Amino acid sequence: MAKTKTWKIDAGNSSTGQIGFCAYGIKADTKEAALDKIKKLFPDQLEDTYDMDDREPITICTYFNTNALTLDNIEEDEDADDSDEDEL
Repeated sequence: MAKTKTWKIDAGNSSTGQIGFCAYGIKADTKEAALDKIKKLFPDQLEDTYDMDDREPITICTYFNTNALTLDNIEEDEDADDSDEDEL
């Protein structure tokens, strides 16, 4: 049986583009399993409304195309503690 590893997913880069996205702490035996997990977890969009003042609420929507995530977006999380603790 393969040893469970901790993976991270990076997509986009807010240093060079408009938006960046990452997810850390994904427990899975393989990159493929980590990718499948994140695709099932993420919604198509996240939406939140911020009140700039009493008269001007602003809603921000962030959309995700998880079909565009590939194995190239996943790497082993070298900073994670992969001891024999219970998996989340």
